[in-house]
Amino acid sequence: PTGPMHVGHGRWAALGSATANLMRHAGYDVFEEFYINDHGVQMDKFGLSIAARYLQQLGHEDAVVPEGGYNGLYVNDIAKEIIDRDGNKWENADEHERMVEFREYGYAYIMKMFRDITDRFGNHFERWQSEREMYVSSDEFSGQSPFDFCLGKLRDKGDIYDAEGAVWFRSSKYGDEKDRVVRKADGDYTYFASDVAYHYWKKLRGFDHLIDIWGADHHGYIARVAAVLSAMGYPGALEVMLGQLVNLFRDGKPVRMSKRTGEMITFEELIDEVGIDATRYYMLSRSSEQPIDFDIDVAKKQDASNPVYYDQYAHARICKLLRDASGHTGEDNLDMDAVAAECIPADVDLSVLTDPSEFALMRKMSEFGDLIALAARDRAPFRLTHYAQDLASLFHQFYTNCPVLKVEDENLKNARLALCDATRIVMSTTLGILGISSPQRM
Repeated sequence: PTGPMHVGHGRWAALGSATANLMRHAGYDVFEEFYINDHGVQMDKFGLSIAARYLQQLGHEDAVVPEGGYNGLYVNDIAKEIIDRDGNKWENADEHERMVEFREYGYAYIMKMFRDITDRFGNHFERWQSEREMYVSSDEFSGQSPFDFCLGKLRDKGDIYDAEGAVWFRSSKYGDEKDRVVRKADGDYTYFASDVAYHYWKKLRGFDHLIDIWGADHHGYIARVAAVLSAMGYPGALEVMLGQLVNLFRDGKPVRMSKRTGEMITFEELIDEVGIDATRYYMLSRSSEQPIDFDIDVAKKQDASNPVYYDQYAHARICKLLRDASGHTGEDNLDMDAVAAECIPADVDLSVLTDPSEFALMRKMSEFGDLIALAARDRAPFRLTHYAQDLASLFHQFYTNCPVLKVEDENLKNARLALCDATRIVMSTTLGILGISSPQRM
């Protein structure tokens, strides 16, 4: 929590949310958790960066952001908030005390951003887990911290040893290419130390299988974290989904900088401009193993060239048919299941559906159950975007070839309405799993 979420984080937010929805629909019991990297040197550099901007705004031109610190305009905003709250109270304070105060203020500021943007995007986490908690004593761990408790377990098994003044985990014993340091000679913990405790703690909390979403640049960490779980008696418990890059374009040309801030385009700016539905759809349109080329202008279009619009329009078109058939033409926000029940007989005869367009639509819907089972197994929500496009295309073809309301045969009209309603349900379910809305009007 040292800066705003970038568009890569947005892809992982969409991927995690849709995968969890997909697995729940397939019958899995899923728990969603946000892991907060709030421990270590980077947090201190964040505090020092805010302090530098604070002092600069008070006229100290010699104040500088530390090497490897944070230069974004949002750091200036945080510093200004502190000035508005405290004035020059911290101008001559002890440097460490000021750093800690500003670090914690900035931490709260960024976490509010995280919570607001993920909630707005449709992510709902059952737990926000702090990395700091790995090093805090707890009754749950007999008065020890989760890290010390876990380290003791591993030491008892002979998998922790001391060498060169550091503490090492014998990860090579469990398939990693070499042993790994968990506590450095200067006493600082490595990033890996937190991973050791965190993943073991998740197992102690009763979860059978752990699915992490990491940036692709963390690929090299998979073997060492899996080794820890193997050492603890949980081989195969870890699965890692690697999120590849998102390349932003505008009208086919690469976009790297924000017009508003002169820096990277944030996740929040992207959904402000494109909308949540289109952002989710495009973030989920490819396998997590593939980079995404996200064209902002295409995502904003409201025509058939934009796949999310095309899919949603199929749903809206069906809702209009059902409203017209039931006499609710001018009404909005209806319970479409109830509307369908009003205009489609319970004993509708579907045997009159014989047109190739009708059969194609029915065949596509018959694939839905297998699609869900296999996509959940493979953690592949992107397949649902392809399915939704196919379903929408077949429905639009059916709509062109087969009049629904303007047919003299009442049985045929009812059967086609039933086919439309089934398509609506499947489309709405598909988009819902992806976290995308199904509008009744467009």
